[in-house]
Amino acid sequence: MQAPRIKKVAVVRPPVLQCGAKRSAPEATDVRPAFAAPTRRRSNARRRTERQANGDGAAGTAPGSILSAPQNGQQPYGRRATDRAPIILDVRRFAQPDDETCGPTCLAQVYRYYGHQKGLRDVIRDVPRNPDGGTLGVYLGTSALRDGFNAWIYSYNLRVFDPTWHRLGPAVLLRKLRKRVAAVESVRLRRTLEAYVEFLELGGKVVFREFSKKLLVGLLDRGRPILCGLSATYLYRSKREFQNRFDDVRGTPVGHFVVICGYYPRSDRFMVRDPSSHIPFSRSGRYSVDAERLVAAILLGDVTYDADLLVLAKKR
Repeated sequence: MQAPRIKKVAVVRPPVLQCGAKRSAPEATDVRPAFAAPTRRRSNARRRTERQANGDGAAGTAPGSILSAPQNGQQPYGRRATDRAPIILDVRRFAQPDDETCGPTCLAQVYRYYGHQKGLRDVIRDVPRNPDGGTLGVYLGTSALRDGFNAWIYSYNLRVFDPTWHRLGPAVLLRKLRKRVAAVESVRLRRTLEAYVEFLELGGKVVFREFSKKLLVGLLDRGRPILCGLSATYLYRSKREFQNRFDDVRGTPVGHFVVICGYYPRSDRFMVRDPSSHIPFSRSGRYSVDAERLVAAILLGDVTYDADLLVLAKKR
């Protein structure tokens, strides 16, 4: 008897969901196929877990697969059974009300994760803005300190911090920043430096660490969502912008804020909550992105003063 013939089924990976805080919808030519390398075949159970975590599946989740914020007095997480287990933090996604409030909206998402009930309008009202629109990660950190949180900023902004300052104590670092305030001519840079001085005076911590995927995973594994500033232009592979329109010749790169709230080791992808209402590849604002591309996008945020990570924790 001949053995039955087995059909070969081709596995087609869906396109990578991209996002952006764009002020106008991208042209048809801007839409591109997935830019991440194909991954191994995923089990049905893992597909369901990822869909549910991203808000694309049915309600209900496997027990223990989604982590809520640690309560006061509890130990941080870091207790996954294996390094291959996914990390999924239960961060709710909010939509930003306009094109300049992605930062405060992300801060409100992190607040809600920790059970802090300050409303989105109040968060937006209390966060300082740049004269030309938008905000900075350090402004978000200062606002969080005033709202009773501990705050750490992992900065990779070479305009603000000299690479040789990485071993300085808080008092010496504060003196260096004050001297730089008096030395620079750029008004925007001076405001940024003054904001970091205020951040340190309020008890915030500036951390200098080599930036890598391992750093992001370690923070998530402790139950800490990561509010990050990055280059939306690079992350989304979109055209630069000029006067609120796409223009690849006259345009400049655009910065944006998102919240990183999970990691899938097997596919090497981070889960993101994006507040923008104009995301080309995601109506929900919940998607995953290739780890290498996310790391590069954060570092390239230095072009728009956004190369930083903001991590919060409730004071005990």
